[in-house]
Amino acid sequence: EEFKAIKDRGFDIIYFVGLWELGTKSRELDMQDDVREELKEDLHDVVDEDIIGSPYAIREYVCNSELGTDADIKMLKVDLNALFLMADFVPNNTAIDSVWSHNKEYYITVPANTPPMYKPEKDRYHEDIAYGWSGVSSEPWRDTLQLNYFRQQTRRMMIDNLLRISELCDGVRCDMAHLCLNEAIKMNWKSTFQDSNVQGEFWEEAITAVKKKNPNFIFFGEAYAPWQTSLQELGFNFVYHRDVSDLLIDGHMDNLRGYLSSQSIKFLEKTCHFTENVDEPRSAAAYQSIERSWAAALIVFTLPGMRLVYQGQEYGLKNNQAIQLRRADAETPNFGVVREYYNLLKILNTPVFKCGEWSYVKLSGYDSTWRLIGWTWRLGHTKRLCVMNYTDTPGSGIAVLPNTANDRYGNDEITVTELLTGVQYKRSANAMRTTGLHVIIQPWSGQIFQY
Repeated sequence: EEFKAIKDRGFDIIYFVGLWELGTKSRELDMQDDVREELKEDLHDVVDEDIIGSPYAIREYVCNSELGTDADIKMLKVDLNALFLMADFVPNNTAIDSVWSHNKEYYITVPANTPPMYKPEKDRYHEDIAYGWSGVSSEPWRDTLQLNYFRQQTRRMMIDNLLRISELCDGVRCDMAHLCLNEAIKMNWKSTFQDSNVQGEFWEEAITAVKKKNPNFIFFGEAYAPWQTSLQELGFNFVYHRDVSDLLIDGHMDNLRGYLSSQSIKFLEKTCHFTENVDEPRSAAAYQSIERSWAAALIVFTLPGMRLVYQGQEYGLKNNQAIQLRRADAETPNFGVVREYYNLLKILNTPVFKCGEWSYVKLSGYDSTWRLIGWTWRLGHTKRLCVMNYTDTPGSGIAVLPNTANDRYGNDEITVTELLTGVQYKRSANAMRTTGLHVIIQPWSGQIFQY
């Protein structure tokens, strides 16, 4: 019943974190006093049973033994009521106690004192294998080991893992997917080994192999600028689009408008938009208020591409849950937010927002128009106008809508319905085509018009 309710609300994919067998050493590290103190920031009464270790320190791509077996995953798919099942694939690294860690040929081997600087020797489990690492400006992940994609045997091993996952799931979220691009590897690890004679990109090999077996398998990549387009070109169905979230947190409307108006439809349609995520702060906290986070959600969820809603987001939850924890501090849902998301998800669960054509709209007309941002969706005769105010003061604007049609009887007067509230207006179709539709949007809110 729960999965059916999720499907009925308009979701197509359910993404499970921690589905695979996790490394036990990761949990041991997370139970050390310094890490436990950090975890108390998310769970004040944390006990040993709450700490699971990192779901990104994977020991083996088999079902997490605390959850069941691979056969149970297959049964789960039957129960998902046509929801696609997505799980993690962590290409950059494995758990330090993974089933592959006995074979050094899979990994990057470097002296312990070679950059990136490692944690103290007492924390090392493999003296000459590098910890997983994301780049020059970050600390290494000391519960993981860094794979070497300039070795063909590593590529074969990870492609075999992907093929195995494709028998159990409908897609993968590829953690830090850009780190496996040849150029990124050279940037991060050029001081540790000579260039390899391996040809081509790992992702091109992997995606080709998996889609030959399962053409509908979904590749969803965590990636950041400037790497997203490269992954799209190699075959990823979707990549992260955190750029929009960062611009919304910054709050500068000119920068947001300039960025979105300059992006190609081709790029946007293969990106994933979100205001919170499994390893991001809750949006109510990141955006400093429920109202601002709601306005941000209206913007990102009416863009083309994948829309990601993190569990609890639609309840207005504020308490963060660290990825190493089973639970977060309990809190009461915000029922005002529940109603808003119920309405929005119902509106988005329509063909025009899933299959329609998106167009950026340049609003004009008033001194306060700079506070607004908008776009249209169109599928056949079905049309929507989305206008959002992402500031703390009301804004007014005019949207010229050349594709506005007279009613089915040819009359100029048509009904325009604001879908979030259900309020209807009578307007001239000719005026909307020529002089435009006038809108007034309250602070941190938006309107979605059917016309």
